[in-house]
Amino acid sequence: MSNPMVQIHDVSKSFSREGFEVIALDHVSLDIEQGDFLALMGPSGSGKSTLLNLLAGIDRATAGKVDVLGTDLARLSESQLAVWRNAHIGYIFQTFNLIPVLTAFENVELPLLLTKLSKAERRKNVRTALELVGLEDRMNHQPRQLSGGQEQRVAIARAIVTDPNLILADEPTGNLDAKAGEEILSILSTLNRELKKTIVMVTHDPQAAGYATHEQHLEKGATDGQRMNVGSPIHDSKEIDHASKAQDIRRGAWHAVVCRGACDHPCRESTGVVPTAKADHRWLYAGLYARGMYCRAQEERR
Repeated sequence: MSNPMVQIHDVSKSFSREGFEVIALDHVSLDIEQGDFLALMGPSGSGKSTLLNLLAGIDRATAGKVDVLGTDLARLSESQLAVWRNAHIGYIFQTFNLIPVLTAFENVELPLLLTKLSKAERRKNVRTALELVGLEDRMNHQPRQLSGGQEQRVAIARAIVTDPNLILADEPTGNLDAKAGEEILSILSTLNRELKKTIVMVTHDPQAAGYATHEQHLEKGATDGQRMNVGSPIHDSKEIDHASKAQDIRRGAWHAVVCRGACDHPCRESTGVVPTAKADHRWLYAGLYARGMYCRAQEERR
């Protein structure tokens, strides 16, 4: 029997704030199998987002072991984590985090600018990702020209465009109305059921958690028992050949990725793609995007 995709063993995480130690996670252990759709639930301050950041390699555990896809994240340097994260993790934020001056197409393309894919390959995979979320007719729209639900769909397309092994979603419906939230949850459910994507979603909403195959509750940084949902809701959606779309994305034969924008984080020391002198403004935003993925937790704590 193969090992779980994610193995969290006796993990603790604490922060120092104004001279006091704040314990965010307290000896948490959790396994996540490939193909799971896990909803992390619990009150504010229970450690849900902290756990998500540990899985993404955005933050590091104080104690214990976080193993994702057979990699002990504690053994990777910051530059190695940047490469690993862009190759294996798709992150969906509650606040979308789209670059306002870029179109939907350009926002989705950002992670691919950190790869060795050609322009034609990037274009093909961006179109495929936007088609999967039903926004092929909004490719040239900027965020201000989109509704909140459409912005989050662009963010989902950006998260899946590199064909990641693990999708992490931090309150993906928190800023949306009920109808838009259901549309987003339906997309995530489709990604899990039809494309077999492994998803970990933080949510306060029991109805949102109902779309997951499993639920895990956190309380004061500790876990209770995990429960399996009988089934996730299935809603009518546009007929798409999802298997074919997934194959189109995978056909890119992804290589090592690097952060090479206007980023002073150590990940820019990595070797790989180097923007040319004629590189456009998207390289700048790609660097900022990669750095933002790393610095997000630290900025939130400040």
